[in-house]
Amino acid sequence: MENRRPVTLAVLVVSFFAFAIVDVGRVHAYAVSAHSVLTEALLQEYEEKQGDVFSSEEEAAIVRGSREEDDDARYLNHFYDPVSKKGVAKNKSSVEWMNDIIKQANWGVGKLGINRLKATEPLFSGVQDYTWKRAVYEYAHGDAVRGAEALGHVLHLIQDATVPAHVRNDPHLSRWGIGDEDRYEDFSENFILSDVPPFSGSAKYFTNLDEAVMSTALFTQENFLSEDTLFKDYDLPKRAGLRLEMSKVDGVDQYFGIGKYGEIVRVDKEKNWVTNERVEKYFLTDKQDKILTENWEALSHHAISSGMGIIDLFFREVEQEKQSKELLSMNKSRTDTKRFVKSLAFVRDSQQGMIASLSAADVYELNKDDLDGYFAAAEIYNIPVPVVARESVLKDEPNTQPASALLGLRQAGQPIIGERIPAGTPPAPEREVDERVEVELELPTKGEQEEEIVDVVLTEEAPPEMSVETSPMPEVSSSNSSPFEPGGYGYGGGGSGVSNEETTTVTVEPPVVASPENNTFVATTTVSFFGTGVTDYVVTGIIATTTATTTVASDGTWTIDPGVLSEGIIEASFTQSDIAGNTSSANELRVEVDVTNPNPTVLEVLECTATLRNDGMCLAGTTEVHLSWVTVPDAATYSVLVNDSIATTTTATTTTIHLEDQQTSNVVVNVIDAAGNSASSNTVSIEVFANPIVISEIAWGGTAASTEDEWFELYNRTDYELTLANIHIRRESGISPIALSGTISTGSSWNTRTYIVERGDGTATTKVEDLATNFNQFSDDGEELTLEISNSDFSSVLDSTPSVSICSGWCGGTNSGKFYSMERKDVAIAGNEGANWQSNDGYDVVNEFYDSRGYEYGTDRKIYGTVGQENSKGYPEVGYFCAPYTDSFQEGGIYSPDVPANLSTPNCTYLNKLWGAEGYAGSAYRGVVGSSTLLAGHSVAGIKSNENGDITDALEDGDNIFIAFWKRYTGAAHDTDDQEFFDYMIGQGTTTPHSDFRVLNWVYSE
Repeated sequence: MENRRPVTLAVLVVSFFAFAIVDVGRVHAYAVSAHSVLTEALLQEYEEKQGDVFSSEEEAAIVRGSREEDDDARYLNHFYDPVSKKGVAKNKSSVEWMNDIIKQANWGVGKLGINRLKATEPLFSGVQDYTWKRAVYEYAHGDAVRGAEALGHVLHLIQDATVPAHVRNDPHLSRWGIGDEDRYEDFSENFILSDVPPFSGSAKYFTNLDEAVMSTALFTQENFLSEDTLFKDYDLPKRAGLRLEMSKVDGVDQYFGIGKYGEIVRVDKEKNWVTNERVEKYFLTDKQDKILTENWEALSHHAISSGMGIIDLFFREVEQEKQSKELLSMNKSRTDTKRFVKSLAFVRDSQQGMIASLSAADVYELNKDDLDGYFAAAEIYNIPVPVVARESVLKDEPNTQPASALLGLRQAGQPIIGERIPAGTPPAPEREVDERVEVELELPTKGEQEEEIVDVVLTEEAPPEMSVETSPMPEVSSSNSSPFEPGGYGYGGGGSGVSNEETTTVTVEPPVVASPENNTFVATTTVSFFGTGVTDYVVTGIIATTTATTTVASDGTWTIDPGVLSEGIIEASFTQSDIAGNTSSANELRVEVDVTNPNPTVLEVLECTATLRNDGMCLAGTTEVHLSWVTVPDAATYSVLVNDSIATTTTATTTTIHLEDQQTSNVVVNVIDAAGNSASSNTVSIEVFANPIVISEIAWGGTAASTEDEWFELYNRTDYELTLANIHIRRESGISPIALSGTISTGSSWNTRTYIVERGDGTATTKVEDLATNFNQFSDDGEELTLEISNSDFSSVLDSTPSVSICSGWCGGTNSGKFYSMERKDVAIAGNEGANWQSNDGYDVVNEFYDSRGYEYGTDRKIYGTVGQENSKGYPEVGYFCAPYTDSFQEGGIYSPDVPANLSTPNCTYLNKLWGAEGYAGSAYRGVVGSSTLLAGHSVAGIKSNENGDITDALEDGDNIFIAFWKRYTGAAHDTDDQEFFDYMIGQGTTTPHSDFRVLNWVYSE
């Protein structure tokens, strides 16, 4: 033979260095620490909702698995493009990787023969195998800690599906600061558990693992960007679909593209001086890491929600595996599986009519579980399985032989005989036989496993039958002598030809019964008893009045199906006997067959008993909903289902569940007894609308007429008329709550959705109030007000104002001067955020409502609030905007105002509460202060004035515009003020006549 050793060595060396080179390029997703904290966070959240489902050892194994999945260059298989369904380069996608048992078992050093899955080892024994099936198998049948560790590896892959680069096939090879580093991964590299933002979501529901990865990756791909795929290679997100906002950072304008989940890209607008066009450039970084921070907040939550869904799926599949034992049955070695396939071929190809007469359907039905396991294992090992017919039916005929013997299987089914080969079937090549034909099935090599010899005994009777006997082949010694002596099985003699001069007493241990466990309930009359014993020993089971036997299989397992059992307590005992007839003592157990469903319970949703809708339909005002149901004596547990998915399981008769906001959910409670029988309660449909009523305005300082004339306003966000019967305003400790009554309407305008509460007799304002009540005055130092719904059974918060500490008092309003009210900026944003409140801006105060003194000509008795009307814009003391904009321009902002068809049409608004009542000058300039040209100058009267001429078609894209405001004083000393300010603005003067002026810069964009 040619000496290939140098070639092999060279290949190994090249492979080693190739592996090392590949490992240099780091393509990890989250760093090890980030995977650890995400896994710890999701375990915390999951067990907060479901209880302590994992032991501390299992939790540690899950975290360890999620941390170690990047070892040995496994990260090359961590990419998944949900559009193309492919991984990066020629590596496995993460979906393929988490399902490929053989690939994982032989990964890394396994390719060099170290820790490689050997042909004689069971399928689920690979050291490097951390697939989904391995996780389920181990947790259901083997080592729960090993199963938890494999689950951690899978969670790592789910977390990688929340990294934009890993779902947009952006490999970002880098090491030691060299190469294309992924900014998002670097940003999260050293995070600890406290860096994970508070999580308020729920577990996603997945029907299978592939769907979990697909939906998780698709969310990431469609909403976020990676360094090398900025608005290219993928349809989403689109640049045109992003809202552009400007922020000033360290005095420099930065523009951000805002997507559904916050800032996802920085946009630099650079002017091309050749084409005179502005060109956008895109970046994922900014000076304050705002983009990466918001990406982390959204994607870490997504990783936790998907991870919790994976754990839910894991537990469902573990329970399914405990019942079906599909993975257990396929835990075969490659050698055993090949031998099985060879046996199938033997059945198919035999020229003996008596052998071929046994159809595949007969064999399959009698050995279904074991055969399905072999078929599944053959598919994993990629071993072709011969096609055999399965159409025939079993025949009940006497003097038949065990069908399983034809396949070389150890476990026999009931006696059967097959049918003859149909006429016309071509015969196999003839083979001369005497009265006996020794057929040797595929024999593994020495050291792999025990060999078998199958003796097929032919007779002259018709139809021919088959007798099969098996015996273990002794290990071949180093001498040339035959291990067999004449006589023995199949040779007419008795015994093996070996004499024993001494008699030895043999003790046989009883078989282990793994399922069902002793003193348990089962919810079926067809119970399979499953356990372990010694290979080739015969297990005898006495189950009630049924006696059955089976042979322990090569993997050490056995199964007995006693048929249909009666309901009630079943006594069973099991023994095993060796080939010499020595029998063990009995392993006894009791199981109770219970197929009677428990009584259903009656479900009540407490939010529905105090529904907010005035028409009586169920509407809850928070996403946390309280459930209560009637106790059922036979119940072992209660399972709460939301839209047919399990939300929680408990032994109590009350619980709180999370429902999706602004959706209608159907809730059912399943009563489950000790055997697993169940009965469903009534279905309750619940619509959830979080913060349906909010506090929209508070005049905590009273009015100019009296500081005791306080009032506040509520706003209805829903499309329903709501009842206030169970709602009140809870105040600081010791202060009585403000009880509400009546209803709050809805409609298309603001005033139809409001509810006004006045302190006292209802004369605080000239607006007709909805409720007048003598509540305690609000504190001038601030209060936190809580809008709450409650009855004797539950209490929930609908809305609240900020705590006193956030704004060091009230977050707006005054108790002197004009007595401005405190207004909510946006009714859709949480009320406890200080930034969501402001003082009434005083610009659009209408003359419709006045304080308790009423209207008097020439006297200012107006309410400086928007009682029963839409809240003010929150305009600044000095501001400016042009159509179509309605909010004041921000310093340095980019705007595209309309150019009016008629330049005499006023289309720009000057705002000035400082000097508006006294009169001031307002002018628009192109350029910068000290180097500009005048666009239009105005003599402005009033705090809000519309002017014309500022915007013309002479403006060019990118022009800097500034608006100058200055107060006009009277008297001869100020006659030249306007000219001096004008000279200063255009660059012909160096000083201003006084300091009462303001300047607002903005950028014109076409």
